[in-house]
Amino acid sequence: KNPSTISSIDNISSMKFRSEVHGWDDKVHLSSVIGMESDTSQKMADKFDSLSELDQKMQCQYESVSCTDLGRRLRFLTCRQLELLLSQKEFTASVLPFGSTVNGFGSNSSDLDSVLRLYSPGSALSDAPIGHDNRDEVVSRLKSFSKKLRTNQAIGCANVHPILKARVPIIKHRQLCTGLDCDVSLCESGLQMSELLHTYSSLDRRVAPLVSFVRLWARNNSITSRNPGNFFTNFSLTMLVLFYLIRQGVLPSYQLLQRHAGVRDGSRRSAAAGLQLLLDASRLPEVQQEMQWEQASCLSPSLQQENQHQPAAVLGVSQEDLSLSQLLRGFFIFYRKFDFKKYGASIITGQEIENSTHAAIFIENPLDPELNVTYIVSNLRMKHFRQAIRRAYLTFDIAAKTEHGNTEPFSLWPESR
Repeated sequence: KNPSTISSIDNISSMKFRSEVHGWDDKVHLSSVIGMESDTSQKMADKFDSLSELDQKMQCQYESVSCTDLGRRLRFLTCRQLELLLSQKEFTASVLPFGSTVNGFGSNSSDLDSVLRLYSPGSALSDAPIGHDNRDEVVSRLKSFSKKLRTNQAIGCANVHPILKARVPIIKHRQLCTGLDCDVSLCESGLQMSELLHTYSSLDRRVAPLVSFVRLWARNNSITSRNPGNFFTNFSLTMLVLFYLIRQGVLPSYQLLQRHAGVRDGSRRSAAAGLQLLLDASRLPEVQQEMQWEQASCLSPSLQQENQHQPAAVLGVSQEDLSLSQLLRGFFIFYRKFDFKKYGASIITGQEIENSTHAAIFIENPLDPELNVTYIVSNLRMKHFRQAIRRAYLTFDIAAKTEHGNTEPFSLWPESR
């Protein structure tokens, strides 16, 4: 056996995993009628139970909850329904999905986030949309659209609820035909973030499965919650994983993606203004040297010392050769001693930055550096997060010793779960 064989992972609750896999069946009516999803979910849950290697379980969990081809088609169908409904004589509506539908980190249970673009008659989709600049106009249009959604029950819109005082005004509703909870906005920043996340998920095949398993770990440890509150979100957890992978030299920083974009074929300018990214994974060797320099430019002495215990350093292998379970262990090692009070995380530079705020944790929004994507997390939730990190780290440590008969294994999840 090698360290990636962690017998304690067998203690993961099959019931929890199965409920996660089967949750889609109750929500998506069209897929139930087609009769595809339930059979696939059952097979994947059975396969998960039969696996012993942590790497295999992580990959299986990712494949089981990832958005299927049917799920993506239902989401685009929902967007098309909105386009047909909201288009009028004075403008044409274009509804584009963003977020989990397209960023590479989505699951079958994810909501549908979309941005509504309005175009004057005869305009091309490459032209700038109308009515997005003035907040009052945005709010007025969303009010009008929400009324239209309420009066057109034939297309299956229900529970229409405009949230117009939020920083980004949206319309929440449920599409009964496809079983999707939907958020519609006129703000395009979500498109840019989705393209950035999609780029990261495409650059290394280990990224999305690692993010998916960290989310599962967080949910089982009550770090995230489906209920509103001062919890971590899936988005903030994704940012934490990406920052860890950037610091370890697995992924390039955001500024490196931009710096090397446009030099050769394999990069392109996004439809979202101002965003240009390196999209060709074969070009990553060109930035390896700079990635190593960024990794060495660490502000925190404790992190420099902690990196000596990372799997790549201990095993004497390159980052490309690390397995999913080794990267997962490295994630817990990395954040076990991260000084969140003193430092924040920057996806832009790939380095720690001074945390000059009073926030419990600061993760820089790469598209708007002044924004903290974890501003809502309370000190109590942060303390709970640190405790869960330490428990997970000890799980790997004890499981490794167990292979030599030193101690008994225990689960990555709290015993009460």
